[in-house]
Amino acid sequence: MGVCDETHDTFQFRLPILPLLGGTEAAAAGVLTEGTAGLGALRADYLRQVQSLYQDAKAALNAGRSAEEVAREFVPLRNALKLAIRARGPWWAAAAAALRNLVKYGNTAGPTAEDLFKQYGSWEKVIDTIGSTSELVNKATGN
Repeated sequence: MGVCDETHDTFQFRLPILPLLGGTEAAAAGVLTEGTAGLGALRADYLRQVQSLYQDAKAALNAGRSAEEVAREFVPLRNALKLAIRARGPWWAAAAAALRNLVKYGNTAGPTAEDLFKQYGSWEKVIDTIGSTSELVNKATGN
């Protein structure tokens, strides 16, 4: 089982592998970066698709649909996109993301439209979250 550290409203999970690797952070880093050569390209693909999804959501809003209706349609689409991208990456990255979401939201995909509405207080702000991504993860993957 992993250890959960809460930092700045994000969760980082550390697997208890240090004793197995001689107890060094460098050894752990070597194991956890193994097989990540394609993560930058995978993240870039995700970023392109997120922006496309966000533009589609804004277009639906501009076409006269209600903000709530658009949010309720596009938040699940964004979550489905996250799951599809994770399935193409390393198992441990998908497992870490799933565990983080399970702890934070009670499901493995991410926040629901209702979760985001409770957090931000307006459906328009929920729509804005459809296009937002983690700058930390973007930088870590060279994006």
